[in-house]
Amino acid sequence: METVGQQKLWSFAERGEKAVPLTCSAVRHSSARAVGSFLDLAKKVAELQFMNRDLVLMFRGQSGDHKNKSGNTTLKPTIFRAKTATKVPTEKTLAARYAQLDAAEVALVGGYRSGSTPGSQRLRRQQILRWSILQHYEVCPTPLLDVTHSLRIAALLCCSWGCGGRSRDGYRCATFEWCSDSKCGCWAANCQTLQRLSALSGATAHSGRLSLG
Repeated sequence: METVGQQKLWSFAERGEKAVPLTCSAVRHSSARAVGSFLDLAKKVAELQFMNRDLVLMFRGQSGDHKNKSGNTTLKPTIFRAKTATKVPTEKTLAARYAQLDAAEVALVGGYRSGSTPGSQRLRRQQILRWSILQHYEVCPTPLLDVTHSLRIAALLCCSWGCGGRSRDGYRCATFEWCSDSKCGCWAANCQTLQRLSALSGATAHSGRLSLG
């Protein structure tokens, strides 16, 4: 089994229209490629999927590209994020966040009366399920990071974040409005690693950014 960071990835360099083989570090260090429409984005992703046929592509929409001190793209769950991507949270901050997470878990389990609500026993047993619920409803920071197999969902999220969540007519983005600060990231995971981690925890693994903007 190969690690994504140790093998070549097909991605788009800062110049050129065709995907080329690059190292994971080179991909992370490169600038995102701008696209003018969802169709343009979908065509580029289709090429990446064809060229990286041994990898599973997953997507994430966010407001910007967060880089570390080395200028490489980083992916961090909210609980591990500092105010700037070039820094790390202090030990005191992490302790406070985990205390908040623990309290939220207790409150969530307590909200399910013993035996009276479907899934209550599963909720008490599986921490990953509690984290998933808290993450989905943005109750508090968790160690989970949202990714999706749907390019359209990721594009909609990056559009929503980048445009402040509303379109020009005042409604939630129902169509794609491409803003200069909107970022739709594409990541690749080794198939065997993905299947193993999914079986263990229900979580999704990801590594190796294929830069798209």
